[in-house]
Amino acid sequence: MTYPDISVHVAVAKPSPPRHLTAEEVFADSCSLSWHPPESDGGSPITHYSVEMLDVTDRDKHWVEVVPASETEAAEIKGLSEGHRYRLRARAVNKVGASEPTELSNPITAKNPWGKIKDNHYVVLKIVLTSIIPACYSGFDFCIRRCSWSTSRRGAHGLGQELR
Repeated sequence: MTYPDISVHVAVAKPSPPRHLTAEEVFADSCSLSWHPPESDGGSPITHYSVEMLDVTDRDKHWVEVVPASETEAAEIKGLSEGHRYRLRARAVNKVGASEPTELSNPITAKNPWGKIKDNHYVVLKIVLTSIIPACYSGFDFCIRRCSWSTSRRGAHGLGQELR
């Protein structure tokens, strides 16, 4: 008895876009992005993720790939210019190609969360561990000081005045 040849064709497609794109730790020169894997890999394993940015401040009209091959659901973007606004997006890639992008809902602004440090003034956070009776309880006493670097009246490291 002979059997007819049976051909099985498995349809493979591009993956769906990554989900829940989030920007974290935004600084003047870098930021971190994270996302969840796509709902569908298109029938082929995800090989990597691609991350792109668009500098809105310079009114660039083209996206630049900044992380061409992140193998995990996170990426560090470096080389941002302080004060510039950026649109960010990510794509999942399998052997067929790249997904449609997932874009952050709002552009980020490259800046340090603590603001600019001017002249010789610093903001110092001093954490002093204190013991409170009974000895089994400890707490932190937070003291924020604004210090100026001086070698005249206050010594080499300076002492500050307490901010209230």
